[in-house]
Amino acid sequence: NGEPLNFTNPIHPGTEITIYLTGLGLTSPLPPLGDVPASGVLPSVTGNVTVKLGSVNMFVTSVTLTPNQVGVYQIKATAPGKLTPGRDVALTVQAGTVTASYTVRVVSP
Repeated sequence: NGEPLNFTNPIHPGTEITIYLTGLGLTSPLPPLGDVPASGVLPSVTGNVTVKLGSVNMFVTSVTLTPNQVGVYQIKATAPGKLTPGRDVALTVQAGTVTASYTVRVVSP
């Protein structure tokens, strides 16, 4: 729904989310230093990036630079169709040897 994840806006099975972050490294093509990517075809991250919800892998559809932002990346990922509900489930992004985690609420019908 385009709103930030929080207790009243949890992740549901099959939900696509967008994660904004920095520090994912090189992209292809490599934009000029300080250049702002326009919308359209965005430079993709060349390294391996995974997203987990608890212990379950999410389906990562894209890892690109964010349009009209300098140095901001976006990951688009979809939650699996079957989830274990919880109030404090770790949403974890791993890029190379670096891992970052955020706690989210997960609901399942």
